[in-house]
Amino acid sequence: SNLVAGLSILLSLAFFGTSALAASRGALWDIVNNCLDTSALDYCVVCGVPRMESTCPGQMVCEANLEVWSETSNYVALRDRKMCGCRTIVFSAR
Repeated sequence: SNLVAGLSILLSLAFFGTSALAASRGALWDIVNNCLDTSALDYCVVCGVPRMESTCPGQMVCEANLEVWSETSNYVALRDRKMCGCRTIVFSAR
């Protein structure tokens, strides 16, 4: 019935939404853990989204590289893939 169909859709969204969220958390951790230090051993192999200033091949597309706007020992500001194609973005660390 409609109730069963509605519950099925709700459960599917909850399950897949949680999986997508967990995957995106893992992706951010991989970037922070593997892609900030370009001098790391096998950087171009270990990092899935190398920094723009690295010498790794295949980063011609915006979504394939990492742009670090600001970095301290405790914090880092990164350009998100969703920002590719946007006009210039002003970043202020006030």
